[in-house]
Amino acid sequence: MTHDKYSNRFLKKAIENGYCRLNGLYELFASKKLKTNDLVEFAVGFLEEKKEKLKPKIFFEDDYLLIIDKPVDIVCENEVISDFINQKVLLVHRLDKRSSGLLILAKQKKVFEKMKSLFVDKKVDKTYIALVDKPLKKQKGKIENYLGIKRVLQGQKIYGSSKRGKHALTYYSVICQTKQLSAVLCKLVTGRTHQLRVHLSGLGHPILGDFLYAKKFEYPYFVPRLFLHSYQLSFEHPILKKKMEFTSYLPKEFSKVLNKLPKKFLRK
Repeated sequence: MTHDKYSNRFLKKAIENGYCRLNGLYELFASKKLKTNDLVEFAVGFLEEKKEKLKPKIFFEDDYLLIIDKPVDIVCENEVISDFINQKVLLVHRLDKRSSGLLILAKQKKVFEKMKSLFVDKKVDKTYIALVDKPLKKQKGKIENYLGIKRVLQGQKIYGSSKRGKHALTYYSVICQTKQLSAVLCKLVTGRTHQLRVHLSGLGHPILGDFLYAKKFEYPYFVPRLFLHSYQLSFEHPILKKKMEFTSYLPKEFSKVLNKLPKKFLRK
């Protein structure tokens, strides 16, 4: 790759998306000053690929709720999501921009408030699947601590264990693994900001593509996204009072990275 082939804007975008390593460590800031003999690696191919136009996939819709499958690169903000699905909605909870999966949206303010209460009362069951670095020795377990903002790095809030933080509890179990990585099923009892990202990184197995909480991975290849997917949701409908259960198959990027994934998890 020669610099002349790419504009500074293009390279800046590549760096900010995690497609650059500096001396073996992922670097997210284009403002980083280089030194003599620094080794810089780029994986610009991910940006050069023609991406399909993102389209909303609706799992469920009635007069009160919408359940969609959020694709990667859609920001969880009310206006952005409303524009994406072409109708005004309220976000009941959020997913990271670079993650994907099931997302609950409310069509009315009163429904939004009732759904938020269900989350506060821990009456919404949330299960995620993450691809993490390295095989886990312990096949299942519990991660529990208190999470709070530890620092702010160039405008990005970084969370971690804090005595003044909020209680965070995650149960995990390994689905399958290779010599380089593991697929992990994670059940969130609480829903703190960056909870899974911090918990799994603290376990010594950061989520692939999570360059905010890990600068180096044993998995040697560049990845196109944060490998975290909102896989299952279940709760009681706040108005109709009936049990709601949803399962989202994993995006194709997961099966490309880990071909040992059982078929029941993969998108048909």
